Amino acid sequence: MNRKKKKIDKWLVWILTLAVALNFTNIWEDEYVNQYYTSAVKSMMQNLHNFFFASFDPAGFVTVDKPPVAFWIQTISAKIFGFHGWSVILPQALAGVGSVILLYVMIKKSIWCSCGANSCANHGYNANCSSR
Repeated sequence: MNRKKKKIDKWLVWILTLAVALNFTNIWEDEYVNQYYTSAVKSMMQNLHNFFFASFDPAGFVTVDKPPVAFWIQTISAKIFGFHGWSVILPQALAGVGSVILLYVMIKKSIWCSCGANSCANHGYNANCSSR
């Protein structure tokens, strides 16, 4: 059997290293980036009513002006790691790194084909990107 070895893509490693460095720089030194939304996360940690309706105040009367899904993820992170500034920011930092991976996977084939097609056209070869 002819098995292809999977090579580690050096560009992906470099880009991910840069993304991690930029997303996680000083994450532990930030106290509370946005006081309004951080207090909403703290309120959402108190009971399920506040959690599901993204309530800003502990009584559950005032809601936050954004959809609650992002705050649910922040609240779960704060429940797991404790209520700190970095535990509220951590989901956004991980989402930033994940979006870099997703973008790289989405455009890798098209960029490779365009670069490969240009270099093959310059050398007189017929590049067929659809077969890759």
